[in-house]
Amino acid sequence: MLSVWPPACCGQCGRFEVPVVWIGFSVVVAMRNITIAAWVALIVSVVALLRARHLRRRRPSLGPTASWDPELVDWRLFPGPRCYRPEHVAASLRQLATVNSREASNAASARVRYAIGNDHAGVVYPAAVPAVGCLVDIAVNGPEPEGRVAAVGVLLDIFWWGPVAGFDMVTTSRGREKVGDAIKREVIARADTLRLAAGAEEAGPTLREAVAELLGEVEEYSRHPTLDPGFLRKLTVSKELAEVIGDGPLSRVDVVKKLWAYIRKNNLQDSKERRMIEADEKLRVVFGGKERVSMFEMTKLVNAHLGELDPSERQQPQDG
Repeated sequence: MLSVWPPACCGQCGRFEVPVVWIGFSVVVAMRNITIAAWVALIVSVVALLRARHLRRRRPSLGPTASWDPELVDWRLFPGPRCYRPEHVAASLRQLATVNSREASNAASARVRYAIGNDHAGVVYPAAVPAVGCLVDIAVNGPEPEGRVAAVGVLLDIFWWGPVAGFDMVTTSRGREKVGDAIKREVIARADTLRLAAGAEEAGPTLREAVAELLGEVEEYSRHPTLDPGFLRKLTVSKELAEVIGDGPLSRVDVVKKLWAYIRKNNLQDSKERRMIEADEKLRVVFGGKERVSMFEMTKLVNAHLGELDPSERQQPQDG
């Protein structure tokens, strides 16, 4: 009989489990009645083999085609501030995957953003890095259309968010890297998967619009792979946008944070359909005269008001 020793790690929580095959072998040695022992060993070995196949099939990896189950990630391994609650991450992602109405998707999206970051501050915790895989899996394979669109919306939010102070590094298969860089790499690695999902027949127009907006952000970031990170690179701000968020130059993450702070301060999100923004007088100018836009369209409209600094004016981002 094939035995596995020493005990193999389960790969998720760091605990070591004694392989059942080894127990079966021990039973054969210990029991005098070889017939009964043989039957016990056979049953135990079959159970062990089935269990091993199950774990191999469900164990997540950093591969872009992996099926991510939030229950298989030990969220306690990722550090965060005192308000970070690891137990909330899996529960919020599981809820997001099953929502079937706009109201429920709005609430679930907010819960995910607060589980892996701070929605109001526009910052993310290290747990946002493995959450990318879960969110892409929901967007591609989720059972409910509302949940799939909401997952892309969360990805669009955290793509440009910066890290919370003191927790800006995360350990991945590539070693230690910045949280913002790791999030972007995880999204970029899955861009083709998202593109295929948006092109499927069952994908609705809202999902296609959301994925197109996210891929547009990926393309924008990919244009400057050798410059300072996209979320820190300073950009010029148009006079119209400056009326809303203040004068530039500003980093893209600061633009996002200030824009959402303005929207929340003035209560400009539709009370029932939270993806929609009701423009006031200042935002109508930024939105090209539109009085109501989706948050996906808003990003595209705001990008038109941002520009590259003159090389002589570009400043290196400060640490921290």
